[in-house]
Amino acid sequence: MKGSLRLLLKLVQLILLFSLLFSYAMFQGGFVSWFLLYAFIPILIYLLTVMLYPLRTWNVSRNLSKDITRAGKDIEVTIILERKLWIPLPYLIIEDCYNASLQETYQSKHNLARLTESKELNKNRQFKRVVFPMFKRKLHFTYKLTDLPRGEHQFQAVRIKTGDFFGFVTKSYIFECVNRIVVYPQEKGISMKKEQNSFEEGVAPVYSLRSKNEHVVTGVREYMSGDRFSWIDWKSSARKQMIMTKQFEQEKTTDVFFILDACDKKELNQAAFETNVELVNSFVTLFENKVSNIGLLGLGLKNVYFSPQQVGAEKRLLHHYLATVQPDGDKAFADQLVEQIKRMPINLVVILFLTDLNQGIITALKQVQQRNKHVTLFLTKSSKDLSEEDQRMIQQLRVIGMMVNVCTEEVMKQDQIEVSM
Repeated sequence: MKGSLRLLLKLVQLILLFSLLFSYAMFQGGFVSWFLLYAFIPILIYLLTVMLYPLRTWNVSRNLSKDITRAGKDIEVTIILERKLWIPLPYLIIEDCYNASLQETYQSKHNLARLTESKELNKNRQFKRVVFPMFKRKLHFTYKLTDLPRGEHQFQAVRIKTGDFFGFVTKSYIFECVNRIVVYPQEKGISMKKEQNSFEEGVAPVYSLRSKNEHVVTGVREYMSGDRFSWIDWKSSARKQMIMTKQFEQEKTTDVFFILDACDKKELNQAAFETNVELVNSFVTLFENKVSNIGLLGLGLKNVYFSPQQVGAEKRLLHHYLATVQPDGDKAFADQLVEQIKRMPINLVVILFLTDLNQGIITALKQVQQRNKHVTLFLTKSSKDLSEEDQRMIQQLRVIGMMVNVCTEEVMKQDQIEVSM
């Protein structure tokens, strides 16, 4: 509505200006007055043409070099503009419009100091370019988006603005041009210090995350395709005149269950939350290559549950959840965990990822420990925010048999982190 009124006002101004020059030529007469009138007519025609020029007839498209990538990577964005009607345009301002989630930046190991310096990960991304098309009918240009943040991001529209040579007429139009990109969390290398094993009945709760133990031999069998060279039993092979391989006792595999604190808090450090999501994703990738089943519980405004017995489609949904999850909801994590304990299967290896500790959480963790084989906790916090009270609660959890890994900025800067399990 405002654009139409502005256009009408400009049109009235042009008509008044032409009327003044025409009146001046009619009443004054002479060469100068008529020269001014005739000299103004081409300018008037050009201004009217620009004013009535339909920008909506342009064809605008956007191409992304990738529509799936990982956090911290770069993509190239190409915008293509084509017009059918030929008219000289002295300038063109192009602006690419995308949602606010792209205003964040990936927290790499080089800027993990944000765990201590800032609770925000904002970056002022704005793409705006001025070109001079003149008589060109097709324009295309490319720009790069760097340090992409995790999430599902949408490019919504392309805004163009142009005008005449004299600045009398300006026009703009917004083209709906939707593209989406999914940015999955980055993966970190993880090495485990210790893994508990036992094959005897009646011992303390133990677990194994490996697919096969190669130290407990229960017998021999004929060679099968895929057996390793080191499994060959040479004595049995010589005695039976055929290749025999060792047969190992298959360990009882254990389901691994991750719990992510996705609750929004007043003092939540966004960098710490992003680090936890990255850790969960790294462990999911690590354990997917083993025989153990993996499940996930995300506690926030909407609790999201993935059963350890997943099929292919559910696994894809789990990865998509890790790409899009954001902290939300104001209900305490400890209260939600207590409510969800009954829903969780029992006898699991439970791994929790938190950004804070308090006595309510410790009470809930004790209930989790009573129902499961083993509980490991990852607490992501900056060194300066790690208080004596935090240290006391960490020690309290270790005394009752929980593994606690404290992930500070110094730990997360490493290419490969060593964890206790």
